[in-house]
Amino acid sequence: MAVRLSGACENEQAQEVAMPASAAHGPGWSEREVPTEELARRGGVGPISSVGELAEPDAFESDEELAEFHADLYASRDADQA
Repeated sequence: MAVRLSGACENEQAQEVAMPASAAHGPGWSEREVPTEELARRGGVGPISSVGELAEPDAFESDEELAEFHADLYASRDADQA
């Protein structure tokens, strides 16, 4: 079994790592139980160095879509307070 790991940074290339099928899920893990830290390790990702890395300039297609998102966000927060 080969697992494809993407680069952690833009300038890094993806690489394939051979892994026995028995090790694919780890010690006693089913596919749904693999811890987040293990998935991150397998994916070659690490902590962000800046909040700016999370910025997505065109995350919403329109001002209306952004307003709907905010309305839903605030409604869910209000529901949690009740």
